[in-house]
Amino acid sequence: MIKRIEDQPEPTGEGTPVWDLVVSDMKERDSLGRQRYGTPLRTWNGRDALIDAYQEILDLAVYVRQEIEERRSIQQICDQVALIPGAEDCTSQNVLETLSEIEERVHMLESSNKDLRKRLTALQNESSYDAGFRRGSQAALELVEKMQGKHVSNELLESAMNLRSNQGGRAEG
Repeated sequence: MIKRIEDQPEPTGEGTPVWDLVVSDMKERDSLGRQRYGTPLRTWNGRDALIDAYQEILDLAVYVRQEIEERRSIQQICDQVALIPGAEDCTSQNVLETLSEIEERVHMLESSNKDLRKRLTALQNESSYDAGFRRGSQAALELVEKMQGKHVSNELLESAMNLRSNQGGRAEG
């Protein structure tokens, strides 16, 4: 149980404006809801908004209590670490900032991995296209051979592939 509610100091600092974050979060939630349910949240939708809000408030209370306990745990760890010579400056704020930095880096890596997956897919598609182009060229040359009754050289096939490569890859269509 929380011993008492403490008065907080006046806000200071140069951090990110919270309203901007909340508006951004609201837009993201709206987009998610539209994707999930196929429609924006509307009035007269058959749900009881008061019940929905109350359930969300209960969830919020649990998340807030979780954060309070986690911060206490971090502070208890810092109190123990601060007993180590040279680590006296360990604070829960330092730990939270470090965790935030780690989380940000993880998100950056995830984003980078998504980009790499897209690039790899594009390269694989290009490679598949090249292989398909080669098979199509071979089939076309075989058809020409059958129609003309003579063998078309591999050099002709290679020159067709080189012509395609010299034109900058696959044609836009």
